[in-house]
Amino acid sequence: MDESEDTGRIVAAGLLAGLAFMAEQWLDQRIWPDGYSDMKLLGMAVTRKSPAYWAVAVPWHLLNSVGFALLYARVVGPRLPGPGPLRGVILALAENNGLWFPGLPVINRVHPAIRDGSIRPLQTSGVDWLVGNLRHLALGLVLGALCPVRARR
Repeated sequence: MDESEDTGRIVAAGLLAGLAFMAEQWLDQRIWPDGYSDMKLLGMAVTRKSPAYWAVAVPWHLLNSVGFALLYARVVGPRLPGPGPLRGVILALAENNGLWFPGLPVINRVHPAIRDGSIRPLQTSGVDWLVGNLRHLALGLVLGALCPVRARR
């Protein structure tokens, strides 16, 4: 397989993993309507208008997912143990939890929509932490199942 075909598959896997994340968010918000919304968090950093924030959030989120897929395929995935879905989950949960606890105080202090009260501050425990991990679990499973990873050289 040539490099461009490999890159195309990585991009497609990243997009599908990002959509899996969004589908899981849709589901968990039906179960826990008080949980936070990643789409609001991203989109309302730019605009508070609904549904305009979705027009910002969706491409931003999918671009992040593609970047995450490239990082997984080219750098981290080949160094992780186990089959693809396990490697994807390990990376996705490590990223979420590694950034969650040190990042929340900063996000809560600087995010414009949290500062102006448009969305509530994120919590380090409870439903916010749970749904963040469930969303990343979905992303990691799909990414690991679909994303080509080359063996370490």
